Amino acid sequence: MAYRMHINLELLDAVHLTCAMLLEVPNMAGRAGIHRGRETVLEMLKAKIEEEALRTYIFRYCSSYETVSLDQLTKMFDFSDAQIHSTALTFQLTREAFGTC
Repeated sequence: MAYRMHINLELLDAVHLTCAMLLEVPNMAGRAGIHRGRETVLEMLKAKIEEEALRTYIFRYCSSYETVSLDQLTKMFDFSDAQIHSTALTFQLTREAFGTC
C-alpha cells in the first residue's frame, strides 16, 4: 500500500483522545450536580486540555529523557508541583500497564 494511503497512528490516537476528552467534559460537569454556568465548564475544559498537553509531552518525550525536572515541567506548563506529580504518576502507572516508552 502506498505511503500516502497510510493513516498516521499518532495523529489518529491524538484525535481519538481529544474527541474522548471533549465528550467527557459535559459528563463530568453533569456529574458534579451543580449548574455552575458556562464559565466554569470552559475553565474545566481548559484545565483538561492543559493536563492532556502535559500527558502528551510526557508521552512524546519519555523515550528521550531518563529523568525530567519537576521544576522544568512546572515552568513549562504553569502547573503546581502537586498537579505535575499527580499527572506524571498516573502516566507512569498507565505506561507500565500498556508497555509504552
